[in-house]
Amino acid sequence: MRKFVGQQDAPCRAEGLIFACPEINMRPCGECPGLLASCYHESLRIAAEQGLRSIAFPCISTGVYGYPHEAAAQIAIAEAQRAAAEPSSLNEIVFCCFLADDERIYRRLLSAASGGQ
Repeated sequence: MRKFVGQQDAPCRAEGLIFACPEINMRPCGECPGLLASCYHESLRIAAEQGLRSIAFPCISTGVYGYPHEAAAQIAIAEAQRAAAEPSSLNEIVFCCFLADDERIYRRLLSAASGGQ
């Protein structure tokens, strides 16, 4: 499901909300990287289409859906890099990490992606 809710309907201070949920199926989550990548890709596409300047992502599918945290972060960062390479209104992509382990994973992967800077 991919859906945009404008500011007037958003339950927080935001330009809007994009709901992106992977399709639930019975395959082990490790076999569904394309579905997870699609959540990020489509959310970034919708954000750019709506003219949003920034977007924030939680660690999609790593909670109850059990997607491995490291693999999920690699997919999220790869999709963010693809979106950043395209001209659009987006100038900020934020990864919201609620677990300290997720934050360490993202910091390490983002540091490696930027050449350690």
